[in-house]
This record gives sequence, C-alpha cells and structure tokens, in this order.
Amino acid sequence: DYEVAGKMLLYPSETSFEKGEGVCAIKRAMGFQLEALDRAAATRIEPALDAYQDEIKRVVYCPDDAVGRPDRFCEALVEGLVQRYGLRLRLGHEAQKIHSHAGAVTGIAFRSGEPLECDAVILATGNDTALLPFRDRPRGGLWPVQGYSFTAPATDRSMRVSITDVKRKLVFARIGEEVRVAGLADVGLRRFAFDPQRFEALK
Repeated sequence: DYEVAGKMLLYPSETSFEKGEGVCAIKRAMGFQLEALDRAAATRIEPALDAYQDEIKRVVYCPDDAVGRPDRFCEALVEGLVQRYGLRLRLGHEAQKIHSHAGAVTGIAFRSGEPLECDAVILATGNDTALLPFRDRPRGGLWPVQGYSFTAPATDRSMRVSITDVKRKLVFARIGEEVRVAGLADVGLRRFAFDPQRFEALK
C-alpha cells in the first residue's frame, strides 16, 4: 500500500519543460532529487515508456517520490489516535451548528443526538463553510475541484515508476498489482456528481 517507486513527468516540448521549472524548483527546495532526462535515458529506467507513441522532449525524474493508498493511511491514522490518545469517534452524525460565546467555541450541535462540548473545532468540509459565521469564512472563498480516476489490474508491461503525462494532464500510478489512472479537473461552484461523459473522456 506504500512504495517509493519514483515519478516521471513527461514534457512534449522545450516550452512546456521550461514552464514546469517553477514546480521543480519548489521540490528541489524541499530536498527532492530531480533529474532532467531525454527519452532514451528515461526509457532505460522505465521500459513502459517504449509504448508511449507521442513525442517526449524532456523527462523530469524524481526517484524519491512515493505512491500509496490514502484511504489505508487515514484508517491507520484513526486507529493510532484511538489506541494512543483515546480518540472518540462519533460517526454518522450531521453537524448542524458550532456554538460560541464571546468569540470562543463552546460546542457543536448535531441534527440528531446529544450536543458535544468542546473548545476547538477543525473544519474539514472542503468548500462547504456554512457552519462558520460569515465573518469567519475564508476571504475570496474556496473553489471546489472534482476529478476522475479508475483502477485497472497491472500486467507484466505496466509501469513501476509513476508517470505524469503533462500534455494530457493524466497521472498513472502503480499501487501493488493495480494501476490507478487519474485526470481531468472540473473547477468551480457547481453541483458535483458523477458525470459519465467526463469519465468516458478520461478512459
């Protein structure tokens, strides 16, 4: 569920490679090792690139990048918090209101069940900030993003290194014996629901 497999970004032109230098500089500043390779050198590291039919002008390779399953990470994190710190879970309860007094949080009311007294709240609801008083909502608002992905069984020709196709804005990541393909990004305020047509575009 977790593996340091490395990552490659495929750039179709020198112009796109130069535009990506800003992101590379940030990663280098964080201690990541990055190499700029030509197609031949990248294919020697990841033979699956031999099947890529479009032009690859440059490849940025980071051998330290890792892949993993975020759902398993979250499950293990919660389990550790329960065992080590006595975390209490209240699942299946919809929060209705955050109570406060004199500018300080005092508790949470739920649509059903007993209220909870507390002196701090971590709000992890994405762009939905309706529980916050208007004055406390982020300035400028938060923009939601909806993406699409699918998972397929890996074969003996599947990649080992994660690959980002910069031209098509697609990511291919092998996790164990499966390959996860992710891409597309619908940004903005809208009704978010699964769109079969958008999913077909990804496939």
